Amino acid sequence: ANVVTTGTLTIPLMKKIGYTPEEAGAVETVASSGGQVTPPIMGTVAFLIADGIGVAYWDVVKVSFLPALLFYLTVWFFVDTKARKKGMRGLARENLPPLGRSLLTCAPMIVPIIVLCTLLVMKYTPALSAAVCCLLILAMAACYKDSRLSLKQLALAIEKCSISMTSVIGVMACASIIVEIMSKTGFLLKSTSIVMLLGGGKLMGIVLINIVMSYVIGMGLPSASCYIILSALGAPALISLGVTPIAAHLLIFWFTQLAGITPPVCITAFVAAGIAGSSPMKTGFTALEMGSTFYLVPFLFLFTPLVNGTPAEMIMTALITALAFYMMVSCIENYLYGTFTPLLRILCGLTSVCLFFVSFTTTSLQTSILMGVVGISAALVIGFYQKRRASRPNV
Repeated sequence: ANVVTTGTLTIPLMKKIGYTPEEAGAVETVASSGGQVTPPIMGTVAFLIADGIGVAYWDVVKVSFLPALLFYLTVWFFVDTKARKKGMRGLARENLPPLGRSLLTCAPMIVPIIVLCTLLVMKYTPALSAAVCCLLILAMAACYKDSRLSLKQLALAIEKCSISMTSVIGVMACASIIVEIMSKTGFLLKSTSIVMLLGGGKLMGIVLINIVMSYVIGMGLPSASCYIILSALGAPALISLGVTPIAAHLLIFWFTQLAGITPPVCITAFVAAGIAGSSPMKTGFTALEMGSTFYLVPFLFLFTPLVNGTPAEMIMTALITALAFYMMVSCIENYLYGTFTPLLRILCGLTSVCLFFVSFTTTSLQTSILMGVVGISAALVIGFYQKRRASRPNV
Protein backbone atom coordinates (compact mmCIF):
# COMPACT_ATOMS: atom_id res chain seq x y z
CA ALA A 1 0.00 0.00 0.00
CA ASN A 2 2.85 2.39 0.81
CA VAL A 3 4.61 1.64 -2.48
CA VAL A 4 1.45 2.23 -4.50
CA THR A 5 0.60 5.44 -2.65
CA THR A 6 4.02 7.14 -2.77
CA GLY A 7 5.63 5.20 -5.61
CA THR A 8 3.36 6.64 -8.28
CA LEU A 9 4.97 10.01 -7.51
CA THR A 10 8.54 9.14 -6.51
CA ILE A 11 9.42 6.39 -9.00
CA PRO A 12 8.80 8.50 -12.17
CA LEU A 13 10.80 11.36 -10.58
CA MET A 14 13.74 9.04 -9.84
CA LYS A 15 13.67 7.68 -13.39
CA LYS A 16 13.51 11.21 -14.74
CA ILE A 17 16.76 12.28 -13.07
CA GLY A 18 18.71 9.19 -14.16
CA TYR A 19 18.08 6.15 -11.96
CA THR A 20 17.34 2.95 -13.82
CA PRO A 21 13.80 1.53 -13.48
CA GLU A 22 15.14 -1.28 -11.27
CA GLU A 23 16.94 1.18 -8.99
CA ALA A 24 13.92 3.48 -8.73
CA GLY A 25 11.63 0.56 -7.88
CA ALA A 26 14.13 -0.82 -5.36
CA VAL A 27 14.54 2.51 -3.57
CA GLU A 28 10.78 2.83 -3.19
CA THR A 29 10.49 -0.79 -2.06
CA VAL A 30 13.10 -0.46 0.65
CA ALA A 31 12.03 3.01 1.80
CA SER A 32 8.40 1.92 2.09
CA SER A 33 9.32 -1.25 3.98
CA GLY A 34 11.45 0.76 6.41
CA GLY A 35 8.42 2.75 7.47
CA GLN A 36 7.23 -0.27 9.48
CA VAL A 37 10.29 -0.20 11.77
CA THR A 38 10.57 3.58 12.05
CA PRO A 39 9.32 5.44 15.15
CA PRO A 40 7.12 6.96 16.32
CA ILE A 41 4.24 4.94 14.83
CA MET A 42 5.88 1.72 13.50
CA GLY A 43 2.60 0.46 12.09
CA THR A 44 0.69 -1.26 14.87
CA VAL A 45 3.50 -3.53 16.04
CA ALA A 46 5.05 -1.02 18.45
CA PHE A 47 1.83 -1.17 20.47
CA LEU A 48 1.80 -4.97 20.28
CA ILE A 49 5.42 -5.16 21.50
CA ALA A 50 4.75 -2.76 24.37
CA ASP A 51 1.66 -4.70 25.41
CA GLY A 52 3.30 -8.10 24.99
CA ILE A 53 6.39 -7.48 27.13
CA GLY A 54 4.76 -5.09 29.57
CA VAL A 55 6.65 -1.88 28.89
CA ALA A 56 5.55 1.63 27.99
CA TYR A 57 5.01 2.43 24.33
CA TRP A 58 7.61 5.20 24.59
CA ASP A 59 10.24 2.67 25.74
CA VAL A 60 9.81 0.79 22.46
CA VAL A 61 10.03 4.02 20.45
CA LYS A 62 13.21 5.18 22.19
CA VAL A 63 15.22 2.04 21.47
CA SER A 64 13.92 1.86 17.89
CA PHE A 65 15.13 5.29 16.84
CA LEU A 66 18.83 4.55 16.26
CA PRO A 67 18.26 1.25 14.38
CA ALA A 68 15.76 2.98 12.06
CA LEU A 69 18.21 5.84 11.54
CA LEU A 70 20.94 3.35 10.59
CA PHE A 71 18.57 1.70 8.14
CA TYR A 72 17.67 4.90 6.31
CA LEU A 73 21.25 6.18 6.41
CA THR A 74 22.33 3.05 4.55
CA VAL A 75 19.57 3.50 1.96
CA TRP A 76 20.74 7.09 1.52
CA PHE A 77 24.36 5.91 1.16
CA PHE A 78 23.25 3.68 -1.74
CA VAL A 79 21.16 6.41 -3.36
CA ASP A 80 23.85 9.08 -2.99
CA THR A 81 26.69 6.84 -4.17
CA LYS A 82 24.75 5.77 -7.26
CA ALA A 83 23.95 9.42 -8.01
CA ARG A 84 27.58 10.55 -7.67
CA LYS A 85 28.75 7.55 -9.68
CA LYS A 86 26.46 8.54 -12.56
CA GLY A 87 27.04 12.28 -12.19
CA MET A 88 23.33 12.95 -11.61
CA ARG A 89 21.92 16.28 -10.44
CA GLY A 90 18.67 17.15 -8.70
CA LEU A 91 15.78 19.16 -10.09
CA ALA A 92 16.40 22.78 -11.02
CA ARG A 93 15.29 25.31 -8.40
CA GLU A 94 12.69 26.79 -10.72
CA ASN A 95 10.99 23.38 -10.89
CA LEU A 96 10.59 23.19 -7.12
CA PRO A 97 7.47 24.52 -5.36
CA PRO A 98 7.94 27.32 -2.78
CA LEU A 99 8.88 25.88 0.63
CA GLY A 100 6.51 28.09 2.63
CA ARG A 101 3.46 27.25 0.53
CA SER A 102 4.31 23.55 0.64
CA LEU A 103 4.56 23.59 4.45
CA LEU A 104 1.22 25.37 4.75
CA THR A 105 -0.37 22.85 2.39
CA CYS A 106 1.08 19.94 4.38
CA ALA A 107 0.05 21.31 7.79
CA PRO A 108 -3.14 19.19 7.97
CA MET A 109 -0.96 16.08 7.68
CA ILE A 110 1.97 17.16 9.87
CA VAL A 111 0.19 18.66 12.90
CA PRO A 112 -1.96 15.58 13.73
CA ILE A 113 1.11 13.33 13.58
CA ILE A 114 2.95 15.59 16.03
CA VAL A 115 -0.08 15.66 18.33
CA LEU A 116 -0.44 11.86 18.10
CA CYS A 117 3.20 11.32 19.12
CA THR A 118 2.85 13.82 21.96
CA LEU A 119 -0.26 12.12 23.34
CA LEU A 120 1.37 8.69 23.16
CA VAL A 121 4.48 9.96 24.94
CA MET A 122 2.20 11.42 27.62
CA LYS A 123 0.92 7.84 28.07
CA TYR A 124 -2.60 8.35 26.79
CA THR A 125 -4.08 5.17 25.33
CA PRO A 126 -3.59 4.54 21.58
CA ALA A 127 -7.37 4.49 21.04
CA LEU A 128 -7.90 7.89 22.70
CA SER A 129 -4.85 9.40 20.95
CA ALA A 130 -6.04 8.20 17.55
CA ALA A 131 -9.59 9.45 18.15
CA VAL A 132 -8.36 12.92 19.12
CA CYS A 133 -6.15 13.08 16.02
CA CYS A 134 -9.00 12.02 13.74
CA LEU A 135 -11.05 14.96 15.01
CA LEU A 136 -8.00 17.21 14.65
CA ILE A 137 -7.53 16.15 11.02
CA LEU A 138 -11.12 17.09 10.27
CA ALA A 139 -10.63 20.45 11.98
CA MET A 140 -7.39 21.13 10.10
CA ALA A 141 -8.94 20.10 6.79
CA ALA A 142 -11.85 22.48 7.37
CA CYS A 143 -9.39 25.39 7.50
CA TYR A 144 -8.51 24.91 3.82
CA LYS A 145 -11.03 25.25 1.04
CA ASP A 146 -9.43 22.56 -1.13
CA SER A 147 -9.43 19.93 1.63
CA ARG A 148 -12.75 20.75 3.32
CA LEU A 149 -15.05 17.70 3.48
CA SER A 150 -18.78 17.69 2.88
CA LEU A 151 -21.01 15.38 4.89
CA LYS A 152 -21.22 13.02 1.92
CA GLN A 153 -17.42 12.91 1.54
CA LEU A 154 -17.04 12.31 5.28
CA ALA A 155 -19.50 9.41 5.13
CA LEU A 156 -17.71 7.92 2.12
CA ALA A 157 -14.35 8.28 3.92
CA ILE A 158 -15.69 6.45 6.98
CA GLU A 159 -17.13 3.74 4.74
CA LYS A 160 -13.85 3.28 2.88
CA CYS A 161 -11.94 3.18 6.16
CA SER A 162 -14.25 0.49 7.53
CA ILE A 163 -13.89 -1.61 4.37
CA SER A 164 -10.08 -1.26 4.43
CA MET A 165 -9.93 -2.32 8.08
CA THR A 166 -11.97 -5.49 7.58
CA SER A 167 -9.13 -7.30 5.81
CA VAL A 168 -6.60 -6.27 8.47
CA ILE A 169 -8.90 -7.09 11.39
CA GLY A 170 -9.77 -10.46 9.87
CA VAL A 171 -6.16 -11.52 9.45
CA MET A 172 -5.12 -10.27 12.90
CA ALA A 173 -8.13 -11.95 14.50
CA CYS A 174 -7.21 -15.26 12.85
CA ALA A 175 -3.61 -14.87 13.96
CA SER A 176 -4.75 -14.17 17.53
CA ILE A 177 -6.97 -17.26 17.44
CA ILE A 178 -4.01 -19.36 16.28
CA VAL A 179 -1.84 -18.06 19.13
CA GLU A 180 -4.61 -18.63 21.69
CA ILE A 181 -5.22 -22.20 20.48
CA MET A 182 -1.48 -22.86 20.66
CA SER A 183 -1.53 -21.53 24.22
CA LYS A 184 -4.55 -23.59 25.34
CA THR A 185 -3.27 -26.83 23.80
CA GLY A 186 0.18 -26.41 25.32
CA PHE A 187 1.88 -26.18 21.93
CA LEU A 188 3.04 -22.66 22.79
CA LEU A 189 5.13 -24.05 25.64
CA LYS A 190 6.43 -26.88 23.48
CA SER A 191 7.30 -24.48 20.64
CA THR A 192 10.24 -23.15 22.66
CA SER A 193 11.64 -26.68 22.96
CA ILE A 194 11.03 -27.33 19.26
CA VAL A 195 12.81 -24.12 18.19
CA MET A 196 15.65 -24.86 20.63
CA LEU A 197 15.98 -28.37 19.17
CA LEU A 198 15.97 -27.15 15.56
CA GLY A 199 18.52 -24.45 16.42
CA GLY A 200 20.79 -26.89 18.21
CA GLY A 201 20.42 -24.92 21.44
CA LYS A 202 22.72 -22.23 20.05
CA LEU A 203 21.79 -18.57 19.77
CA MET A 204 22.87 -18.22 16.13
CA GLY A 205 21.00 -21.39 15.20
CA ILE A 206 17.80 -20.09 16.78
CA VAL A 207 18.23 -16.73 15.02
CA LEU A 208 18.56 -18.54 11.69
CA ILE A 209 15.39 -20.53 12.45
CA ASN A 210 13.60 -17.24 13.13
CA ILE A 211 14.83 -15.82 9.82
CA VAL A 212 13.45 -18.81 7.93
CA MET A 213 10.12 -18.71 9.78
CA SER A 214 9.83 -14.95 9.24
CA TYR A 215 10.46 -15.31 5.53
CA VAL A 216 7.99 -18.16 5.05
CA ILE A 217 5.18 -16.74 7.20
CA GLY A 218 5.77 -13.22 5.87
CA MET A 219 5.00 -14.40 2.34
CA GLY A 220 1.30 -14.58 3.11
CA LEU A 221 0.65 -12.38 6.16
CA PRO A 222 0.94 -8.66 6.95
CA SER A 223 3.82 -7.76 9.26
CA ALA A 224 1.56 -7.31 12.32
CA SER A 225 0.01 -10.76 11.96
CA CYS A 226 3.40 -12.28 11.17
CA TYR A 227 4.84 -10.69 14.30
CA ILE A 228 2.02 -12.01 16.52
CA ILE A 229 2.69 -15.59 15.44
CA LEU A 230 6.49 -15.37 15.49
CA SER A 231 6.60 -13.61 18.86
CA ALA A 232 4.80 -16.66 20.26
CA LEU A 233 7.01 -19.17 18.46
CA GLY A 234 10.48 -17.61 18.39
CA ALA A 235 10.77 -14.99 21.14
CA PRO A 236 10.58 -17.37 24.14
CA ALA A 237 13.53 -19.39 22.81
CA LEU A 238 15.65 -16.25 22.42
CA ILE A 239 14.70 -14.98 25.88
CA SER A 240 15.55 -18.36 27.43
CA LEU A 241 19.12 -17.92 26.15
CA GLY A 242 19.53 -14.58 27.92
CA VAL A 243 18.38 -12.13 25.24
CA THR A 244 16.43 -9.23 26.76
CA PRO A 245 12.70 -9.31 25.88
CA ILE A 246 12.72 -6.01 23.99
CA ALA A 247 15.77 -7.06 21.92
CA ALA A 248 14.17 -10.44 21.11
CA HIS A 249 10.87 -8.90 20.02
CA LEU A 250 12.51 -6.14 17.96
CA LEU A 251 14.70 -8.72 16.23
CA ILE A 252 11.62 -10.74 15.25
CA PHE A 253 9.80 -7.60 14.14
CA TRP A 254 12.66 -6.57 11.84
CA PHE A 255 12.81 -10.06 10.36
CA THR A 256 9.09 -9.88 9.46
CA GLN A 257 10.05 -7.36 6.75
CA LEU A 258 12.32 -9.82 4.92
CA ALA A 259 9.68 -11.46 2.73
CA GLY A 260 8.74 -8.14 1.11
CA ILE A 261 12.24 -7.47 -0.28
CA THR A 262 13.77 -10.94 -0.64
CA PRO A 263 13.37 -12.87 -3.94
CA PRO A 264 11.75 -14.97 -5.22
CA VAL A 265 8.51 -13.75 -3.58
CA CYS A 266 9.32 -10.09 -2.68
CA ILE A 267 5.75 -8.93 -3.26
CA THR A 268 6.62 -5.31 -2.37
CA ALA A 269 9.31 -5.24 -5.06
CA PHE A 270 6.87 -6.75 -7.58
CA VAL A 271 4.41 -3.91 -6.91
CA ALA A 272 7.17 -1.31 -7.32
CA ALA A 273 8.36 -3.00 -10.52
CA GLY A 274 4.87 -2.67 -11.98
CA ILE A 275 4.97 1.10 -11.41
CA ALA A 276 8.58 1.45 -12.61
CA GLY A 277 8.13 -0.75 -15.68
CA SER A 278 11.13 -2.83 -14.64
CA SER A 279 11.95 -6.51 -14.29
CA PRO A 280 10.38 -7.75 -11.02
CA MET A 281 13.24 -10.10 -10.18
CA LYS A 282 15.95 -7.52 -10.96
CA THR A 283 14.06 -5.01 -8.84
CA GLY A 284 13.85 -7.59 -6.05
CA PHE A 285 17.57 -8.32 -6.05
CA THR A 286 18.39 -4.60 -6.16
CA ALA A 287 16.02 -4.04 -3.22
CA LEU A 288 17.68 -6.91 -1.35
CA GLU A 289 21.04 -5.20 -1.84
CA MET A 290 19.80 -1.80 -0.68
CA GLY A 291 17.79 -3.29 2.18
CA SER A 292 20.54 -5.61 3.42
CA THR A 293 20.37 -3.80 6.76
CA PHE A 294 17.11 -5.69 7.43
CA TYR A 295 19.38 -8.72 7.84
CA LEU A 296 22.30 -6.98 9.58
CA VAL A 297 20.77 -4.53 12.06
CA PRO A 298 18.83 -7.17 14.08
CA PHE A 299 22.13 -8.81 15.02
CA LEU A 300 23.11 -5.52 16.65
CA PHE A 301 20.20 -6.02 19.06
CA LEU A 302 21.81 -9.24 20.28
CA PHE A 303 25.52 -8.51 20.41
CA THR A 304 25.87 -4.75 20.92
CA PRO A 305 24.53 -2.15 23.37
CA LEU A 306 22.49 -0.49 20.59
CA VAL A 307 19.17 -1.07 22.39
CA ASN A 308 20.25 -2.03 25.91
CA GLY A 309 23.27 0.15 26.65
CA THR A 310 23.76 3.58 28.14
CA PRO A 311 23.05 6.56 25.84
CA ALA A 312 26.80 7.04 25.25
CA GLU A 313 27.29 3.36 24.35
CA MET A 314 24.26 3.37 22.04
CA ILE A 315 25.43 6.48 20.19
CA MET A 316 29.02 5.21 19.85
CA THR A 317 27.78 1.86 18.51
CA ALA A 318 25.52 3.65 16.02
CA LEU A 319 28.35 5.90 14.78
CA ILE A 320 30.78 3.01 14.28
CA THR A 321 28.10 0.92 12.55
CA ALA A 322 27.06 3.83 10.30
CA LEU A 323 30.65 4.16 9.09
CA ALA A 324 30.80 0.38 8.58
CA PHE A 325 27.68 0.59 6.42
CA TYR A 326 29.14 3.49 4.44
CA MET A 327 32.32 1.56 3.67
CA MET A 328 30.22 -1.50 2.83
CA VAL A 329 28.14 0.51 0.35
CA SER A 330 31.29 2.02 -1.21
CA CYS A 331 32.74 -1.47 -1.63
CA ILE A 332 29.53 -2.87 -3.15
CA GLU A 333 29.16 0.07 -5.55
CA ASN A 334 32.93 0.14 -6.23
CA TYR A 335 32.93 3.92 -5.91
CA LEU A 336 34.27 6.57 -3.53
CA TYR A 337 35.27 9.84 -5.20
CA GLY A 338 35.89 7.65 -8.23
CA THR A 339 36.12 3.96 -9.15
CA PHE A 340 38.31 1.88 -6.85
CA THR A 341 41.40 -0.01 -7.86
CA PRO A 342 41.06 -3.71 -6.93
CA LEU A 343 43.39 -3.23 -3.94
CA LEU A 344 41.51 -0.20 -2.60
CA ARG A 345 38.20 -2.01 -2.99
CA ILE A 346 39.52 -4.92 -0.93
CA LEU A 347 40.84 -2.52 1.72
CA CYS A 348 37.49 -0.74 1.80
CA GLY A 349 35.67 -4.04 2.33
CA LEU A 350 38.12 -5.09 5.06
CA THR A 351 37.65 -1.74 6.81
CA SER A 352 33.89 -2.32 6.81
CA VAL A 353 34.32 -5.81 8.25
CA CYS A 354 36.71 -4.52 10.93
CA LEU A 355 34.26 -1.80 11.96
CA PHE A 356 31.47 -4.38 12.22
CA PHE A 357 33.82 -6.52 14.29
CA VAL A 358 34.41 -3.57 16.63
CA SER A 359 30.66 -3.05 17.06
CA PHE A 360 30.01 -6.72 17.77
CA THR A 361 32.92 -7.55 20.07
CA THR A 362 33.80 -4.53 22.24
CA THR A 363 32.35 -4.61 25.72
CA SER A 364 33.35 -1.21 27.09
CA LEU A 365 32.87 2.34 25.91
CA GLN A 366 36.59 3.10 26.12
CA THR A 367 37.50 0.15 23.90
CA SER A 368 34.76 1.09 21.46
CA ILE A 369 36.08 4.63 21.19
CA LEU A 370 39.66 3.44 20.68
CA MET A 371 38.79 0.88 18.05
CA GLY A 372 36.34 3.27 16.44
CA VAL A 373 39.05 5.88 16.05
CA VAL A 374 41.29 3.30 14.38
CA GLY A 375 38.52 2.30 11.97
CA ILE A 376 37.57 5.88 11.21
CA SER A 377 41.21 6.74 10.56
CA ALA A 378 41.47 3.85 8.10
CA ALA A 379 38.30 4.98 6.34
CA LEU A 380 39.55 8.57 6.13
CA VAL A 381 42.90 7.44 4.70
CA ILE A 382 41.13 5.39 2.02
CA GLY A 383 38.80 8.27 1.22
CA PHE A 384 41.64 10.82 1.08
CA TYR A 385 43.78 8.63 -1.17
CA GLN A 386 40.83 7.86 -3.44
CA LYS A 387 39.92 11.57 -3.69
CA ARG A 388 43.48 12.47 -4.65
CA ARG A 389 43.58 9.67 -7.17
CA ALA A 390 40.27 10.76 -8.71
CA SER A 391 41.45 14.37 -9.02
CA ARG A 392 44.48 13.43 -11.12
CA PRO A 393 44.16 13.77 -14.92
CA ASN A 394 43.36 10.60 -16.90
CA VAL A 395 42.41 8.58 -13.84
